[in-house]
Amino acid sequence: MYTILVVIIELFVASTNLNNSIKITHLDGQQLSFSSYTECRNHVEKNIIQILNFSQKYFESELSRFVVCVKNDAKGIDL
Repeated sequence: MYTILVVIIELFVASTNLNNSIKITHLDGQQLSFSSYTECRNHVEKNIIQILNFSQKYFESELSRFVVCVKNDAKGIDL
């Protein structure tokens, strides 16, 4: 299974806020679950504007961010 992550990139860290990613788990009250990377990426491509707008609630608007699909059991990533 795959999960959508929105990650920020700070080249010059000016704060101690360590929250640099959010996990997207639901859309319109329905749980998101993707059985393949391609399925996840297709959803991201279709909904990229909504995903980035949603992420603005959590990150300062001027920060660069990118959206990735991550396998739920990826080593080194605690989902």
